[in-house]
Amino acid sequence: MKKVVLFLSSIFIFLCMAFSAWAVPTTWEVSKNYVPPYYISFMNGQLLYLDLADDGYVSGMEINDFTLTIRVSDDSNKWYDGNEHILLTAGTESNGTWSVGDLSVGWSMLGEFDIEDDGTLNFLVTSGWGDFYLNSAKIVATGDDGTTSVPEPATMMLLGLGLLGLVGVRRKIQK
Repeated sequence: MKKVVLFLSSIFIFLCMAFSAWAVPTTWEVSKNYVPPYYISFMNGQLLYLDLADDGYVSGMEINDFTLTIRVSDDSNKWYDGNEHILLTAGTESNGTWSVGDLSVGWSMLGEFDIEDDGTLNFLVTSGWGDFYLNSAKIVATGDDGTTSVPEPATMMLLGLGLLGLVGVRRKIQK
């Protein structure tokens, strides 16, 4: 009786592992250099977008997280120019005072819906004070691309254990 229970439990474990699958986490990354850079003047803005379809994203895939990073530079290196106040809007707003460097905004529900709808993230770069150049933009998104993965080594190991169990039960019955 113990052998039968052992055999049935090994078959059950084999079937559970053989048909188990999980989503493969995927990362999409798209960047764009603006040549020449966009000049954003005092109290004006520029509406732009990045399309994840350029990196294999298909509309409707699940997005779990994303980060949008833009690189801005000062329009001049004059001491009297001061710092720029930049507003970056991509579903949610991030703002601060910069003269050069990178500005990032992370996950937002509206941004996620925007990406999942058609694969593009629309974002607005606005000057709250000062003027600057927008040099580049980059989005990195992670999510589920809809494919699944089956654990091959575990499946083969369980298949081998199941076959050994069958051989053991057959020898027991023949004796």
